[in-house]
Amino acid sequence: MKIKELIKILEKYPQDLEIMVSGYESGYDEISEKRIRKTTLKKVNNSNDYDGDFEEIDFVKNDNPKFEAIILERKSF
Repeated sequence: MKIKELIKILEKYPQDLEIMVSGYESGYDEISEKRIRKTTLKKVNNSNDYDGDFEEIDFVKNDNPKFEAIILERKSF
């Protein structure tokens, strides 16, 4: 999802709602403004169900194309 797509979706909701992300194993956490950052990612081949489908390029050793993304990390991370 691109930033402009997310903004378009979020504009439909009241501006005072909280934004959360999935917790470590269960539940939900707040997003930390200090932990919003830009990075470069690659898709992981055959990722485990409990892992994300993408990793920062330093951790991925495959030929999948890299791309830039904005990361919204959990507050308690």
